Amino acid sequence: MAAAALQAAGTVIKIAVSSIEKHQADSAAQDRQNQIMSALNGIQDTLRSIQIQQENLADIGMLHSSLTLIETWKNGYPPAVQNNDIDQINSYLQAFNIKGEGGAEYIVQNFFDVLTGLGQVPPGQSGANPLVQVWHDRSYDKMYTPDANGLYTFALKNYLDGFDKALGWMFSRAGFALICHIIALQDLANKTTTPEEVDNEVRQLTGQYTANVNDVFNMAYAHFPPFVKKFKVNYQDEGSNLIHWFRM
Repeated sequence: MAAAALQAAGTVIKIAVSSIEKHQADSAAQDRQNQIMSALNGIQDTLRSIQIQQENLADIGMLHSSLTLIETWKNGYPPAVQNNDIDQINSYLQAFNIKGEGGAEYIVQNFFDVLTGLGQVPPGQSGANPLVQVWHDRSYDKMYTPDANGLYTFALKNYLDGFDKALGWMFSRAGFALICHIIALQDLANKTTTPEEVDNEVRQLTGQYTANVNDVFNMAYAHFPPFVKKFKVNYQDEGSNLIHWFRM
């Protein structure tokens, strides 16, 4: 348990690290196109593989335009690369590389800030609970909510897996923005920027993403009840004994 979130983050980090190695290879244009499509397909597979619970969708309004931009990019940029549409590609790269709100770097951080309670809030609201807390509490409470027949059918595994998939859903979308930002850094680097400088910036961005993921895992673990912590030393721990548990 914790598989979806851990796998989503791991896939993003692997693609980011791989992008450095391929960038260093100084590939021809066709190879570069293939590299970008490989990275995009890898993260798109992760996006498609993780579904969020319907009731959790209402909470992601806190992301405002960030989520809208992610949806636009993931639906438009890969086809542009696939078709080698230079004008569209350049338009997307410039959008990814915007400094501040609306750019890929900002969007990555906004996803994590919303998870930890530091992000944007809807107009008219003074603050927002961390999405980690909101999603955890909702999933946990479902274990103690009877269904239409008065039966308690939502088990411990459902609680842990449902919460984990919600985190993985966020990690994968923040990861898509990260990969877009990395591609833009590499393809828009001017002649005064050395490949080594670009690679160092990519490493820094990847390290920040990793640190953000770990911060979310630590916050998520802090919300686990004591009986779960007995069998999981940290969020990432599989906690194999838990798979045999159902309702308390």
